[in-house]
Amino acid sequence: MLKSSMLAGTALAAMLAIASPVAAARNDNNTPQPINFGQTVHGTVSAPGEGGSQCTPEGPGARRYSFNAEAGTRFDIKLTADDFDTMVEIGRMDGCNFVSLGSNDDGGGEDGLNSHMIGRIPTTGEYVIRATSFNGESAGDFELALTRLPALREPDAPAPLTLDQKVEGRFTGEEATMPDNAGMGGLFAAVAATAEETSIVESGRPYRLYSLTGEAGQSFLIKLDSDEFDSYLEVGVDSPLGFSVAASNDDGPGDDDGLNSRLTVTFAHAGTLLVRVSPYSNATGAYTLHVVNPPAPGAAAEATEATTEAAPPADEPAK
Repeated sequence: MLKSSMLAGTALAAMLAIASPVAAARNDNNTPQPINFGQTVHGTVSAPGEGGSQCTPEGPGARRYSFNAEAGTRFDIKLTADDFDTMVEIGRMDGCNFVSLGSNDDGGGEDGLNSHMIGRIPTTGEYVIRATSFNGESAGDFELALTRLPALREPDAPAPLTLDQKVEGRFTGEEATMPDNAGMGGLFAAVAATAEETSIVESGRPYRLYSLTGEAGQSFLIKLDSDEFDSYLEVGVDSPLGFSVAASNDDGPGDDDGLNSRLTVTFAHAGTLLVRVSPYSNATGAYTLHVVNPPAPGAAAEATEATTEAAPPADEPAK
């Protein structure tokens, strides 16, 4: 009887030893694996039915990685794969639940179907990266890279523009970038955040400022052209809340304008406007900025009409 009990115990121990790697694998899928800044990790997602998870419904179709960061830290996350369309998210864990604070499918530009995210940590603590496929059902190997970025660069002082002046410029990726999504496309189309954790995702869009001074009633046609990216043109003023947009244009209305921007502005008061030029996404490349007289009344329209009110002189109260 004693011998039988010992044999039964040995068999049970062997069964547990065989089962433990499976349990560990499931546990690993539930618990985020650590990743550090400057580190690249490799992993694999599986199609539904190739494993299971007691904690989350996606099972083997997603992998989670955790890192700690202080408030204000800027990060760059890239998720690449050859076998499937990627999707990356950043968020925090609430028990077994992953609470997303931002996601990206296609990074834009040269990223193709790979995911690319730039953001800023709102509060000190642990954050989780969730790597998966766009449809949640694909399988294959992937590469995930987490990089710490420097603080946002302050924009250069606005360069003055004059009538008939043509300015040649180039975005290299080292310019100041938009601090948030600003309703645009590019690196991010989906952002979810609590009141305490806002603007975790940045657009990654570079920009440059110019200034244009005019008299009351004076009109200008501003042209922004590029063969290397979809241009975006804005005019506005600097306010205590930041750049306040008065008028903007993505693609001009002319048949030959293509993805170039055209904007006509008429000064309601003498003063100075700010002109902000940028790609529509996080692209780089050369551009030309040209300020000319608008078409004469009755001529074929070349630009989007937008009457803007310039900032009044210091001795004149704002209306």
